[in-house]
Amino acid sequence: MTTKQILKIGLDIHGVIDAHPEIYSSLSHTMVEAGHEVHVITGVKHYKVKEKLEKWDIKYTHFFSIYQHLENLGYNLVDGDKDQPWFDHSIWNRVKADYCNKHQISFHIDDTAEYGDEFEGIFLHRRRPPTTAVSINPVKIEEPNTAAPLNSRCLNESAK
Repeated sequence: MTTKQILKIGLDIHGVIDAHPEIYSSLSHTMVEAGHEVHVITGVKHYKVKEKLEKWDIKYTHFFSIYQHLENLGYNLVDGDKDQPWFDHSIWNRVKADYCNKHQISFHIDDTAEYGDEFEGIFLHRRRPPTTAVSINPVKIEEPNTAAPLNSRCLNESAK
């Protein structure tokens, strides 16, 4: 008999959940009801976003605040205030990856690409859409040379 793998997903709030709360509400409910874990991983303390998460109907099993974690470890604010905290960037940028690596998060969705540098698991970067509409003209896309395996094609292209 095969045991079911428990997936653990991480979701950022600002730029991810708040950008499409209806999608992440559906995803979070589906995951938790199927027995998986949903970790909300964000910079702010829980009391600051608890009502929003409830309003957006986000179901989660774990909540992690970078701010609270660094405060608990005794780090001091470098700049800003308690509403807009700024800790040393080299420390702040590493904390999400450390949490995800420690808790074996299967994949994490975030809008800040630089956080992904330290991840051992899958880091999905949600790019923010442009603020103005862009018209795209259709172009002909050449088929790739399929003689080489995909990995070789990718390596060869990046070496050019």
